[in-house]
Amino acid sequence: MKWRQDRETGKLVEVVRQDPYRGHYLRISDVDFISPVDGSHIGSRQQLVDHNKKHGVSNDLDSLREQTQREMQRVPNTGSREDRIAAIRETIEKLQ
Repeated sequence: MKWRQDRETGKLVEVVRQDPYRGHYLRISDVDFISPVDGSHIGSRQQLVDHNKKHGVSNDLDSLREQTQREMQRVPNTGSREDRIAAIRETIEKLQ
């Protein structure tokens, strides 16, 4: 939070930013790491951009939040009750 003094009243008032992301931009200039996606070496910003496009990944936090929300709302395909029981029986038989 930031505060400033009001010239007329002399009281401190909170300064509210219109753009909360202003001043928090991180420019990646020196990139040198191993990708956790495919294990390839990323040595430049352009390689990072190409890698992200190739694998459909992003450094964008908002995009990651949206993707996580979609995944959490997805209904898992677990099949019918009979299919699940048959799979459990098959697994137990294999283990015996």
